[in-house]
Amino acid sequence: MDKAIEIRNLSYSYPDGSAVFEGINLKINEGERVGIIGPNGAGKTTLLLHLNGILRGKDEVKIFGLGLNNGNLHEIRKRVGLVFQDPDDQLFSPTVFDDVAFGPLNMELSKDEVNNRVKEALEEVGMSGFEKRFSHALSAGEKKRIAIATVLSMNPDILAIDEPTSNLDPGMRKNLIALLGGFQTTLIIASHDLNMVEQLCTRVILLNRGRIIAEGIASEMLENKKLMQENGL
Repeated sequence: MDKAIEIRNLSYSYPDGSAVFEGINLKINEGERVGIIGPNGAGKTTLLLHLNGILRGKDEVKIFGLGLNNGNLHEIRKRVGLVFQDPDDQLFSPTVFDDVAFGPLNMELSKDEVNNRVKEALEEVGMSGFEKRFSHALSAGEKKRIAIATVLSMNPDILAIDEPTSNLDPGMRKNLIALLGGFQTTLIIASHDLNMVEQLCTRVILLNRGRIIAEGIASEMLENKKLMQENGL
């Protein structure tokens, strides 16, 4: 099985010098569904931001064998789709169509191909017919779906999502979990929502105090009450 992500001895510090994590080693295979859990400040979001070069730490990150460097950055960002926790950080265009088309347009695709990418991405998240809607006027659940569509329109091989169920009511949460459960790409979810992680992920990685505390089969890890309590979960 091909390695989708390989991280070796990764360290990262904030600009003030305080370390977020040190010596992270991690491998994720193509097609895996992995949950990244941990208390606030554990570095979950920071780790996701390293997967497509938004943040750059010390030592090695590889995506499908490509080293994360300036020469490979464009290709890696096509292959790794990152969905932020707050969809308002991802939706900045006047309409839904403009938001979902932004990535394909920057890939210099033809007009027809851009239109097809937008149509297919909106269909995949159950938002067909929303093309002319104003992104800022959508509900929280609708914005989450459109934010995911902006990434799917790039046809990524890896989908990395930060806290997908945050700020959603129970109905929206259930619908989003069902949506994510249908994706066939390599899926990485950083979240405090342990029930959702258990439903969607086969493997779990527990981050705390700047390092990987434990990793293993999702059901076994999440049922370990002592481990969860010791790590603020």
